[in-house]
Amino acid sequence: AESGGSFDVMEFLAAGATNAAAQSVSWDLAIACVTGLIWIYFESTRMGVGYFWVYIILAFCVAFAFAFPLFLFFREGKLDKA
Repeated sequence: AESGGSFDVMEFLAAGATNAAAQSVSWDLAIACVTGLIWIYFESTRMGVGYFWVYIILAFCVAFAFAFPLFLFFREGKLDKA
């Protein structure tokens, strides 16, 4: 409602740096996301889980909170087959 019903990425990113608490949360989430995506890459190549790039795209297009559990679900299926 504050933005007039439209979504502006630059305003969204600027809002993550409005104060020290918001900056701290933003950095924590960014570090967790980057670390998780790197782990997804290496774990998918180690385990032979195909299409690792789909999870990376989903992390940016949908949410990391969706992509990471989805990867873990398919990784668990691969572990069950082994």
